[in-house]
Amino acid sequence: MNPLGLALAFVLFWAMIGLGLFLIFAGAVGIARREDTVGLLARSVAVQGSRQAVELVVNGVLLAVGVALAYGGAYATYMVIYR
Repeated sequence: MNPLGLALAFVLFWAMIGLGLFLIFAGAVGIARREDTVGLLARSVAVQGSRQAVELVVNGVLLAVGVALAYGGAYATYMVIYR
């Protein structure tokens, strides 16, 4: 493989790994900081519950996409080096 192509491939793969780890961290922190208590604000319980459900789904998607990106980048790096 062309050395320039190899270098660009590694930059791309490590960027995928870095973005994946960032998304894993963002999703995990979002899930850990999720508030289960309903505040005493002038909001209805249904709106508060649906907001928390949407936050949980979004953080779960961030976590799943992060794992997929990190795994894909690591596997692509492995394929370039050892195959």
